[in-house]
Amino acid sequence: MSKFFCPLPWIHQFIQADGIKMCCSSNTKINVTPTEFANSDYIKTVKKIITNGDIPPDCQSCVQLEKQGYVSTRTLALNDWNYDIDTVPSETQYLDLRHSNLCNFSCRTCEPAFSSELAREIFNYSELKKYYAVTSDTHIENKLIRSDLADLLPTVKRINFTGGEPLLIKENIRVFEELIALGNTDCEILITTNGSVINNKILELVEKFNSVHWTISIDGVGPTAEYIRNGTIWEKLQHNIDQILLLGHSVAFNTVLSAYSVLDLSSLARFFKAQKEKFPNQPLEIWCAICNIPDFLNPQVLTDKLKDKALKEIDQTLTILTDIEKQVHVSSLGTLNSLQKNLNDCIINETLLSKFIEYTSTMDKIRNQNFNQTFGIELLS
Repeated sequence: MSKFFCPLPWIHQFIQADGIKMCCSSNTKINVTPTEFANSDYIKTVKKIITNGDIPPDCQSCVQLEKQGYVSTRTLALNDWNYDIDTVPSETQYLDLRHSNLCNFSCRTCEPAFSSELAREIFNYSELKKYYAVTSDTHIENKLIRSDLADLLPTVKRINFTGGEPLLIKENIRVFEELIALGNTDCEILITTNGSVINNKILELVEKFNSVHWTISIDGVGPTAEYIRNGTIWEKLQHNIDQILLLGHSVAFNTVLSAYSVLDLSSLARFFKAQKEKFPNQPLEIWCAICNIPDFLNPQVLTDKLKDKALKEIDQTLTILTDIEKQVHVSSLGTLNSLQKNLNDCIINETLLSKFIEYTSTMDKIRNQNFNQTFGIELLS
């Protein structure tokens, strides 16, 4: 058996608006149909390398995360899919459907390939182009997948609808309707949303499926949420979160641990705790992922003074989440502990720090926002 193994090259496709990757952590993207991707020389080579016991170049990001004590895309996949090199099937069972970048948010930790609103902002402000790989247009969608995708739907076991904002993407309604027409209501439905909208048509359709899970992307509360995830109206988001929790499906809050979110993390932890108290019988999880793209928003770029604030926030967060661990599935305590250790041990990268300060100041000016007021600490301290 191979020493290094990940099932995703065999069973998964990460379908973006501008191409397909084997997973979210891979760097290689091919602008082909799903069938062409599954039969491509690229994916055959990846499988061969893993079968031979070696690590493909596109898997190095997971390896590095695991060395730092963080959860990786690979470790999550190994936990979710009970396969090894001898039992993994060669058929697509899991689709991450990001076939449109249509979105009403322009989050600081996002990319234009996943947000039409961020792409629009970049096109309007040329000074932002040096921070992003700019797309050819503001709104992009993958039209190559439409015929092939229908061939995968009868047997696919899991689809993660994201984007963009999946509740705004009309094409997703057609995918739900096709799954229902095919009788594949055993397909596990995952919806990753920013919580800004409630689409009643999609709510009606998902009720026909046997397993539905919502992931609500949330990086802060109040002004912090509005600062990081531009487009957020906090009161509206709170209302919509309540509406999703009332559905009774399993729900996870997912937080990107960035150089911004770690500066007010305990407020978010208290919000999580309050939601569980408000909905005590609701299946609830809390996930955290480290921001590595862009690298200048990784928490380890922070100055010593900002880092001290982040460490205090993480410490308070760990106390709060540990307190509710028996009521809420907290899969991120290990990630937070590793981040705490890495922040204590890391040496400041002056190049990334300079880029973080420059980017933050540029965004603040464009959006009429203020880092110092939002986080109660000086950016340049």
